[in-house]
Amino acid sequence: MVITRRKAQSKGNFVMKKNTALLLALCLATAPLAAQAGVLNVTGEIVQSTCTVGSASANLNIDLGRVDASQLATAGDEAALTAMPITLDCVADNQQVAVMFGSQANADATSGHLNLLPGVDAASNVQVAIYNQAGEKQRVNHAPTAGSFVSTVNGSLTLNYLAAFHATGQATPGLANTNAVFTVVYQ
Repeated sequence: MVITRRKAQSKGNFVMKKNTALLLALCLATAPLAAQAGVLNVTGEIVQSTCTVGSASANLNIDLGRVDASQLATAGDEAALTAMPITLDCVADNQQVAVMFGSQANADATSGHLNLLPGVDAASNVQVAIYNQAGEKQRVNHAPTAGSFVSTVNGSLTLNYLAAFHATGQATPGLANTNAVFTVVYQ
């Protein structure tokens, strides 16, 4: 009786192994085939930070003032173009430097401008546009335009940006506040 039992167990193990092998073959046959579609090459350079934001620019407050809504009556109208100087303290010469503006909460992905902070007292149909000293629009959350880069000198350096109210339609009166961060970038 013991011998018969062992033969039955042995036969069951054989069937189990056969089913496992069949299942494995089936899985491999139905697995998607992968082909190399492309290569990713990453390049870069780690550099010594040559410029830091000057203490006067660390928390930059730009007041665009009070603007009559009639100056922002049509989409594309701009008003209150205001200097926005950013001072950097640099320790090396001949580095190409600019700043990149960023905002996860306030950036408009389509225009690249800053949306106003929401609220019951907020103006509507108004954004804030940022320009470099050459008049090139700087898109928030995008790299600075080529004309934004300035060659560093050992000492203090001022990057001259501008901010303005930008109408997306007929502006309605209210608070026109927003915010962003800026980061020193090198070329």
